[in-house]
Amino acid sequence: MSGRKQLNIFAAKEIPMKQFFLPVLSLLLLTAAPAVAQLSGNVEYNLWRVQPGDSMTIFSDKAYIRQSASLQSPIMDSLTSGSSVIAVKLNETELTLRGMTTPWWQVRYKAGGKQKEGYLWLGLAALGTYRQDTVQLVYGIEKVIPGATKEDDPKYQVGLKALGASHHLLDKKEQVVAGGQFSISAEGKLLGNMGLDKLSTILRLCFSGEACGIPSDYYYFGWNGSKFLILPQKSTIFDAGAIAHDEVLLFPKEPGGQPGKIIKVITDEEFGEDGETVVKKTTDREVFVWDGENAVKEKTEKGNSVKETAVKEKGVTAKAIYGGPSKEKAVAGKVSAEKPVTEKKVDEKAVTAKIPAEKTVTEKKIDEKATTAKASTEKKAKEKTAKK
Repeated sequence: MSGRKQLNIFAAKEIPMKQFFLPVLSLLLLTAAPAVAQLSGNVEYNLWRVQPGDSMTIFSDKAYIRQSASLQSPIMDSLTSGSSVIAVKLNETELTLRGMTTPWWQVRYKAGGKQKEGYLWLGLAALGTYRQDTVQLVYGIEKVIPGATKEDDPKYQVGLKALGASHHLLDKKEQVVAGGQFSISAEGKLLGNMGLDKLSTILRLCFSGEACGIPSDYYYFGWNGSKFLILPQKSTIFDAGAIAHDEVLLFPKEPGGQPGKIIKVITDEEFGEDGETVVKKTTDREVFVWDGENAVKEKTEKGNSVKETAVKEKGVTAKAIYGGPSKEKAVAGKVSAEKPVTEKKVDEKAVTAKIPAEKTVTEKKIDEKATTAKASTEKKAKEKTAKK
C-alpha cells in the first residue's frame, strides 16, 4: 500500500486482497504515465499544463527570452517577475535547471512598445497568479530537492511572491512540498479573509497526487497588505476499500466557526471487509487562536472512536458518506433511511389495519342489547336450576 501518510490501522488489520489490489494498481498506472513534472519526456503533461493561447506569468526574478529553444541562443529580452507572455507553440526541446526538466515555449510578448516573439523555458513561469487590490500574488517552483535514494520521490521548494504595481517585491515565502507522484497537479485559490482580523485575503495552494492512497495537501497563507502570514495546513487521503483521512479547516466566517479562531476537524475512518461499511470512525478537533499575525494552537480535543457494532447498527456505508448511490442520508452526523412515498403509504395502511375500526352509535346499541339479553338468559337458567 503506497502513500506518504500511513495510518496505524494498516499494521493492526490484514487488508483483503481485493482491497489491496485496486490502490496498488492505481499507483502502477500512475507511475507508468508521464505524470511527474520534472522527469524527462513530460513535455506536455506537467504542473503548468499550458495550452496555446494561455497567458503565462514570469515567476523568476529575471527570465531571458531567446531567439531559439537553447541556452546557447542569443538573448532577445529579459523580463521580470509579474510580466506576462502569451503561449504560442510548444517546443519539445527540454532543459534541466535547478533539478527541473521542462520544455521550451514559443511566446509572444511586448517589449519597448513592440510585439515580439521568442522562446521561454517553462521552468521560469509561475504555476499561478492572482490579484488582490493592486498587489499581484504569484507562486512557482524554485527548485527540486532530490530524494535520498533513486526510489524516493523528490520534494519541491515552492516560492510565493507578492509584487507591487511596478513588479517590485513586497514579500516572499517558501514552502517545501512533496513532489513526484505526490504532486501531479497544482491549484491555487483566493478565499477572502474568511473572518480573520487584519487579513485582506487568504491564498490556498493545493498539491495533489490525484490517486488512491496519495494525499492532497493544502497550504494556507494569509495576506495582510504587506506580508504573508502562515496559517494551519490540512490534508486529505482516501484509499478505496481501506481507510479515509479527512481534515477540514473552519474559519470564523463559516458555519461552525468561532470568532478569532481556526478549528481543524480531523476525521479518520476504517472500512470493513466489504470495502464500503465504516467499521470505525474517530473525529478530533484542533483549535488555533488567531491574534492578527499568528495562529497558535490552543488545544486538541480528542473524540471517541465509534465501535464496529455501533457503526453497523447505524448502517453507515462509504457510499452514503462519499456520495454514492444510497437511500441513506447523513443528518448531523447520524444516518436515517428515508423511505419512498410508496413505501410510506403501504406502512400507513398496515398501521391502520392494526387499529380496530371505531363502531357507529347504532352498532354500539345493538351490542349493548345483545349483552343484556345474554345476561338475562343466563340468570333465568340459574334460577331454574336452583328450584330443581
